[in-house]
Amino acid sequence: MPLTIVAQMTAKDGKAGALHEALTGLVGPTLSEVGCEIYELHRSVEDPNLFHFHEVWTTREDWEAHGQSAHINAFRAMGAELLADRKIFQLERIA
Repeated sequence: MPLTIVAQMTAKDGKAGALHEALTGLVGPTLSEVGCEIYELHRSVEDPNLFHFHEVWTTREDWEAHGQSAHINAFRAMGAELLADRKIFQLERIA
């Protein structure tokens, strides 16, 4: 069964532009990964500091491998500078 992920990230004050750039840079490499079916970046129309990734992975193992990829590790290294908050939701489609 595919695994759906919603990753919610909030930029620190004054860091929304830098976070937008960093997150956009994750899209291309991630779409090339094994098992990545959907990897869409969204920005809130109400709060320009709030970003969401909507992801669908063929298997949990594919998503876990994504979490160990070079581009995700590079993003984590800069996360403390850019992120005020981050939440990851693991979901299964029920209808």
